[in-house]
Amino acid sequence: METIPFFDIHRVTARIRGDGRFGYQDFTLCPQVYSSRYVHRALIPSKKALENTRESCMWWTPTEPNFVPLKNSLFPDLGRLRATQLEDMDDLSEIVKRRAYAIMQCRSADDVFDLERAVTNMRHGIMRLRYSPYTYKEMVLDLAQTQRCYLDAKSLCDYHETSWKYRFALLGPASRHANSDLLGAWTTDAAAVQRLFHAGVPVYYVRPKASMRGTERVLTLQDTARPNTSIVTCDWSHNGVVTVFPARYSGEPTDDLHVALSLENRYRDLEVYFMDLDRDRFLAPVGVRGQVRRVTKAKNGQVRGRQPSMPRTMLPPRDKWLDMEGDLIPSTLETWSTALLSLDRTVRSATAPPKSVSGYRFPDPGMSVRLPSAKFAMMLRRREVALSA
Repeated sequence: METIPFFDIHRVTARIRGDGRFGYQDFTLCPQVYSSRYVHRALIPSKKALENTRESCMWWTPTEPNFVPLKNSLFPDLGRLRATQLEDMDDLSEIVKRRAYAIMQCRSADDVFDLERAVTNMRHGIMRLRYSPYTYKEMVLDLAQTQRCYLDAKSLCDYHETSWKYRFALLGPASRHANSDLLGAWTTDAAAVQRLFHAGVPVYYVRPKASMRGTERVLTLQDTARPNTSIVTCDWSHNGVVTVFPARYSGEPTDDLHVALSLENRYRDLEVYFMDLDRDRFLAPVGVRGQVRRVTKAKNGQVRGRQPSMPRTMLPPRDKWLDMEGDLIPSTLETWSTALLSLDRTVRSATAPPKSVSGYRFPDPGMSVRLPSAKFAMMLRRREVALSA
């Protein structure tokens, strides 16, 4: 074997690395611990087996030339993914989606729960990569997550279509066909080793060196690892700034590790933007969210008990005669704006002129905004609004 991965049977830490993947804990790059629920991940092909095929795009990592900044935008840190590999990823994911739908039609919902979730996340990721803006970091992370969902969904389709569930349960002789192109799995359970070995799936039987008594029939004893140097293990670095992502999982390699690797990323860089559809039906940023300041009272004298600080929003004094803008207020109508600005706020009449002369007197904008929607609609239905600029 060219490379022999190192398997830590006591404690592992999985966190996102510089290419958006999980390094040696990524089930698309290295064999992971055998799991009865995620046994299909042992059927994921190795990167080397598909490097000259169309599916090699599922291990591709974008670079800065693939990040195209948005045109005519006030947000220079946002851009879109532009690469020929995206078309291949879209086509391949459509094929897997059709295979998955055919499987879901003839199986119960419990049997295909993981398949449905993987396919949904895969297609959602493709749509985001095609139509949503990103920061460069989030683009790399989301692409790696979409590729991971594709390989997970494809291996699940292979597991159901090829009846691997029954092949793992066979008690007959070992399979003559060894699927050396698969990543396989590692385990400390001898029964799991037998199931994978009989099915022709690569399996690593990991045992402490002290447990070897010398009477076993072992052709070659490998006690040192030769790691795959092509796997990225360094942290994210961009423009000289190194970012260490938090650990997604830390503990013994069990089913919980597979569950943690199945979770979706959080796009914290994009949470500060408001998005809308542009003329080409692409998502585009239209604004930035405000920040809430937490104000705490100063301690005067002795404080009895603990008083939790409540978040408060500090707003400047609002001029009700000017146009009102905000996240929850729609765009101001032109006639409304013209009517309010045409009035002289310094001149007030003691007695209001009759309606026949002045028309309907528009209320204070602040009153209109704070008026319940039902009462506001009733007021508009009963009274004729006449504005003259």
